[in-house]
Amino acid sequence: PYTTLFRSAMLALLLVTAAASPERWDRLFEQFKADFQKTYDEEEHELRRQIFHTNQAFIEKHNAEGHSYTLGVTPFADLTTEEFRRDYFGFDAGLRGNVSGTWLGMHEAGAAPDSIDWRTKGAVTPVKNQAQCGGCWAFSSTGATEGALFVASGKLTSLSEEQLIQCENKAHGGSDMGCNGGLMDSAFEWYAAG
Repeated sequence: PYTTLFRSAMLALLLVTAAASPERWDRLFEQFKADFQKTYDEEEHELRRQIFHTNQAFIEKHNAEGHSYTLGVTPFADLTTEEFRRDYFGFDAGLRGNVSGTWLGMHEAGAAPDSIDWRTKGAVTPVKNQAQCGGCWAFSSTGATEGALFVASGKLTSLSEEQLIQCENKAHGGSDMGCNGGLMDSAFEWYAAG
C-alpha cells in the first residue's frame, strides 16, 4: 500500500512544488515531526515526508490566493485525504434510516445579519480532538448543542462526546456505533430524551 501512496504523493509533489527548495521542505517536515511527536520506521519516513510536502504545497498555494481564511499545518499533515477519511470520518449514512425525523420547527427572529462570529460572542468551546475514533457525529452534535444552549441561556457548557460515544450506541439501546460511526440526528434525539 505504501508504494501506491508514495507514487501518488510524488506525482502531486512534482506538479505543485517544482520550484520549492528541498532544504526548506525538509526543515518544515522536521519541525512538523518535532511539533507533533511523529516517528516513522525507515520505509514509512519517505512516504510521510512526501505526503507532508504535498500537503504543505497545497497550504501555501491556498494561502497565497488571498482567501478569507488561511490553512495551517495540523497533526494530520502527513496523511493523504484518503487516509484521513478512512481513519477519522465516523459518519455512517447507512444509519440514516434509524432517525425518526423529529422536527423542532423554526423560530421567527426577524432579519438575520450577513454573518456572526460566534467565537467573539463566547459561544464556541475550544477545539476538540477525536483522535482515531470515528466519532465525528458526536463531536458535531455536541458543538451544535453547545451553541444552541449558549444562545438560549447565555452560558457556554462543554458537553461530553465521550458520553455520547459510550452511551448512545446499540449496546445501550441507541442507534449509533460509538467510534465506528453514527449520526448527529440520533445524538440530538438522545439529548432530547435525556
